[in-house]
Amino acid sequence: MIVGFVALGITLCSFTYVVIAIVRVRRFAHELERFERRADEPALTLLKPIYQGDPQLLENLRSCCRQDYPVFQVIFGFRLEDDPAIAVVQQIMEEFPDHDLQLVVDPTVIGPNLKVSSLSNMVRHAKYDLLIIADSDMRVPADYLSRVVGPFADSQVGAVTCVYQGASDNNTYSRLAAMFVNDWFLPSVLVSITLSKLRYCFGATMAVRRDLFEQIGGFAGLANFLADDYMLGKRIDELGYEIALAPCVVRNFMAETRLQDVWQHELRWSRTMRAVEPIGFASAALTDLIPICLISALITLFVFGPAVASGLVVAGVLARFCLHYTVVRCFSVTPGASAGLVVARDLLTACLRLWSYAPGPVVWRGHHFDIDANGHLCPRNDRPDR
Repeated sequence: MIVGFVALGITLCSFTYVVIAIVRVRRFAHELERFERRADEPALTLLKPIYQGDPQLLENLRSCCRQDYPVFQVIFGFRLEDDPAIAVVQQIMEEFPDHDLQLVVDPTVIGPNLKVSSLSNMVRHAKYDLLIIADSDMRVPADYLSRVVGPFADSQVGAVTCVYQGASDNNTYSRLAAMFVNDWFLPSVLVSITLSKLRYCFGATMAVRRDLFEQIGGFAGLANFLADDYMLGKRIDELGYEIALAPCVVRNFMAETRLQDVWQHELRWSRTMRAVEPIGFASAALTDLIPICLISALITLFVFGPAVASGLVVAGVLARFCLHYTVVRCFSVTPGASAGLVVARDLLTACLRLWSYAPGPVVWRGHHFDIDANGHLCPRNDRPDR
């Protein structure tokens, strides 16, 4: 009997999370609509590290150039001269001849995180004291820069980040990948900052004052970490400054075509977060409502009978479906998913969470790494460096 009540208690906590997530998603959508840009928008440099790219790269880069913003510089960075995505950047530079755009190709490596090495090579060419770092697979709205710099009007804000939504090309695997972002990442961030202040950044956008960035050691201080976005925000927080969430949602286009691609990408994320936030990662299991309902149903079946057990499963699926379509409506996510795909997504998330505790490497950009207890990247010498 006690085990049954414990199972129901855990399930109730998971239902509570979903209800809070629905409320927070709706509230944040309203906050986006109430955005007002500041009158004194400072000049800034946007850093875009690129590695090979994807079919959406051209439109993604166009979006960062089509900004309704007074003064900004964009630096595109590569490590290798034979990177095929350089041709895409050259096309962008031809399309926007009046923009302050610069291409930097530099193979210098300062640590195992090759993206950070590229950023370190790029920042030397930055003209302005407000830096924005954004991944190349993000597509942004025309007022993106205005929305990101807005929080810096408060002198206590040392860094700004923003959440992102997933977009897919409608194949099953890219839709599953997008649902991880839309149904889990985005709502969980909004719930988290309701309960406590934001202490880290997301790779979708990391905006930081140059003077504070130099105080934390610049990119040299991040080059040994896989979660460089997390560490940047954490160190700004340790200086006593606030990390602000911009009133902006950028779009991440998923290109996964195999279940293996989805698994490797999300396993890398899970093992990284388990290393840097072990307690938070473990407690996030409460967000996996459908798996919790299924386990609880198996337990309560023998304690309270089949009616309670089946009711838990049905209620769990309905609640998760409600959260999914709240995100779909609030952030214009298309297409929506079927109930079966929502269930499959929750089960896959739970399996990845459990598997992340098994020993093994993460795969990033074709290279294999181990991650130690401090989040450091430890390269395995089983792949040639590119």
